[in-house]
Amino acid sequence: MTKNTWNYRVMIDDNDGKKLPTYSIHEVYYHEDGSPEDYTKMPETMISDDVEEIFWCLENYIKAFALPMISIPNFPNEVPIHENFQ
Repeated sequence: MTKNTWNYRVMIDDNDGKKLPTYSIHEVYYHEDGSPEDYTKMPETMISDDVEEIFWCLENYIKAFALPMISIPNFPNEVPIHENFQ
């Protein structure tokens, strides 16, 4: 079975401590060794003309909450190697 090279993750932006932190879901991309490479700068949205696609996204957004949150300002330095892509 081939591993995926990305998954959805909950990310937190501490806004430099100037206001309350914000949370969002992003696609996070990984190198072949599982180390983080990049993430989508715009948070995910659920817009589609296919209700099954919306359902798939929702299921995978929920899976993101089972993984540790990622700090946007500290990306990728504080993101552990991801061994089991979801």
